[in-house]
Amino acid sequence: MSSETYAMNDLKTRELEAPVATAIEALGSDNGVRMRVDELSVYYGKVQAVKQVSMAIRTHKVTALIGPSGCGKSTFIRCLNRMHELTPGARVEGKVLLDEQDLYGTGVDPVDALVHARSCPVRSALLPAGL
Repeated sequence: MSSETYAMNDLKTRELEAPVATAIEALGSDNGVRMRVDELSVYYGKVQAVKQVSMAIRTHKVTALIGPSGCGKSTFIRCLNRMHELTPGARVEGKVLLDEQDLYGTGVDPVDALVHARSCPVRSALLPAGL
């Protein structure tokens, strides 16, 4: 790798360090967090479709999931609404907290959890081809 390429990569890394650190610090506080996902893993039989995802979703903020086809974005969103449970052999490990209530906790009625989760809408946005 040339020194010029290294310098560009180093510059990109330094530019990203500050925003990432700020985002991590912000996630540490519960200020405005409506939904929190902790170490969520999703399985279809023996196949692990989502691996230990943790994130906070804030009230009145836009949250985007971006990734290549087949990386688990739709599966992750289906777990937020407990829709993956309609698929035979599907299971979840980890926590999904909505207003500090674990949607997968013992004693949580799936129908009540689904109604409560739907009050926090999850929408899919279609992007134009080529993006």
